Amino acid sequence: AGAIKQHTLDHLDHYLDLWITNAQAAGVHVHYAATAADANAIILAIAAERRSTLCVKAKSMVTEETGLVPALEAAGVTTVETDLGEFIIQLDHDAPSHIVTPMIHKDRTSVARAFTRELNAPYTEHPETLTKIAREHMRALFARADLGISGANFLLADTGSLVLCTNEGNADLSVTCPDTHIAVVGVEKLLPSAAHLPVFIKLLARSATAQPITVYTSVITGPRRAADPDGPRHLH
Repeated sequence: AGAIKQHTLDHLDHYLDLWITNAQAAGVHVHYAATAADANAIILAIAAERRSTLCVKAKSMVTEETGLVPALEAAGVTTVETDLGEFIIQLDHDAPSHIVTPMIHKDRTSVARAFTRELNAPYTEHPETLTKIAREHMRALFARADLGISGANFLLADTGSLVLCTNEGNADLSVTCPDTHIAVVGVEKLLPSAAHLPVFIKLLARSATAQPITVYTSVITGPRRAADPDGPRHLH
């Protein structure tokens, strides 16, 4: 994995150009941001162009760094974190404490209080019931949202694809239900080809949670095609 990454960095200009070419050929709108402010401005412009009012967002550490959610909220776009841990943190106006388990600093009692306070749910400390409360709340949001935002774990230069690795189904719902999907990704996520992906798929899950593989591994190449039953019409 280290050798693949070093090779990619040594030839970053080549692989970045290759990814851009193949992504654009698949129908992706590619944008360039040098700073956090640039990234947020691009996203706000897309949201304004699409007249977006409700955004469902999958977990993304780079958008934590850029402060994207407050920027969207200030622009009038209601934004809901759909990762269960991130959702709970958002209800408490808190910040992630861990890259994999963002609410590791909270327990079930704090979650119960947040759900009672913010969602008018009956008080319960039962984890499965708490999860069902969150699911019921979010399902309606996925159906109504006109904007979905995610990060990406990898970019595949040979196909112009982005790869999402998650353990909850929220990311797939966030990026396939809304009409517009925006992925915010750093250039360090590039890999030369899909042939290199299995090395990183195994390394990612085992380093993060000691799983053999993440529950969901989604490869996204371009927006919805004419014959597709679902998916976004616009992918940025």
